[in-house]
Amino acid sequence: MPRASAHLARSAVALSMALALLAASGSPATAHSGAYAESATVLTTSDADTAIVGRDAHQPTSGTGSSTGPFGLLNNKVIDLSKDWREAKVCTGELSTLLRCYDSATEYRASVGLPARDVEILDKNDCSSGWLCLWDDANYRGHWLVAVRYEGTHDIAPYQNRANSVWNRYDGPAQLIDVRTLQPDDTKTMGTGYAYPDLGALNDRFNNRTDKVKLCDPRGC
Repeated sequence: MPRASAHLARSAVALSMALALLAASGSPATAHSGAYAESATVLTTSDADTAIVGRDAHQPTSGTGSSTGPFGLLNNKVIDLSKDWREAKVCTGELSTLLRCYDSATEYRASVGLPARDVEILDKNDCSSGWLCLWDDANYRGHWLVAVRYEGTHDIAPYQNRANSVWNRYDGPAQLIDVRTLQPDDTKTMGTGYAYPDLGALNDRFNNRTDKVKLCDPRGC
C-alpha cells in the first residue's frame, strides 16, 4: 500500500475508534448538562496525534471521505462544538473532520509556527497565510474557526460560528454562503487578502448569516 494511502487508512481507523469510544462512554451531546462529563476523555496523547487527520491539524489531509461532525480535540478530550466550545479559543483544521482546539494563545501560536508574543488574547495577527479565518464576534473577537487550505464548500452552521468578522488569507477567492429556502442562496465573495472587521456594518449586513464557506480555485469561484 502506498505510504499516503496507508496514512489515510490509519487516520480513518483512528477516527472511527475515537467516535466508537465516544459513543460507548457517553457522547458530549448526550452527556452535556451545563458542563461536560469527564467521560468525554477518549483519547490519549499518542492517540490524538494519529486521530487528527493529516497529522498536523493546521495542514490536514483532504478528501479522506471521513466525517466526524462538529467535534474538536481540546487537551486530549473530544468536545462537541455544536453544544459548547468549553475553554477553546480557536479550532483549526479541515471542516467536517476532528479539529484541533486550543485554550491558550501561546500554545496555539507555537503549534502553528507563528512568532511568540506576550499577548494571550488572540487577534487578527494570529491568522496565518493560507487560511480563511472566521470570528464569531466583530473586530476579530470571540470563538475563532479556521478553515484551512482545502478547496470546496464546507458547512459551518454546526460549529456555533455564523461569522461576524472574517479575513481571507486563503490562496484564492472565498465565499460566505447564506443558505435560503425557496430562493437562491445569498453569497458574499472575497478576494485573497480581503478582511471585514464587522460584517454587520456592510450594506448587505452579512453578519450571523454564514451557513457555509467555499474556498475556490485561485482562478475564481
